[in-house]
Amino acid sequence: MIFLGFADDVLNLQWRHKLLLPTAASLPLLMVYFTNFGNTTIVVPKPFRPILGLHLDLGILYYVYMGLLAVFCTNAINILAGINGLEAGQSLVISASIIIFNLVELEGDCRDDHVFSLYFMIPFFFTTLGLLYHNW
Repeated sequence: MIFLGFADDVLNLQWRHKLLLPTAASLPLLMVYFTNFGNTTIVVPKPFRPILGLHLDLGILYYVYMGLLAVFCTNAINILAGINGLEAGQSLVISASIIIFNLVELEGDCRDDHVFSLYFMIPFFFTTLGLLYHNW
């Protein structure tokens, strides 16, 4: 998936290839996750807990969702490449949403996981902010 943007620039890939390459690249990751962990239970966000409970087991839909997410994320960034500041702007908005989500969920059972995510997302946010400032 890392080389999709490079391959698109050099080889001028067609859209069907831009959909197939991330799908194929996500399969090994999903297979390793399935064989090592096999856990398809998610923690439900606070507003939906009265309806769905604390945990929800998605089963096979979890793997379908993760595969589609890999395809969507790579193509969402790649489609808008070339417009100054747009890739960095997207990354900034996404990282800000993840930071806010982690801060809201710090009081829950998965506190260590959210803190671990914050260790990566806060530096990413400010690095992207600097890139965005110099890219416009």
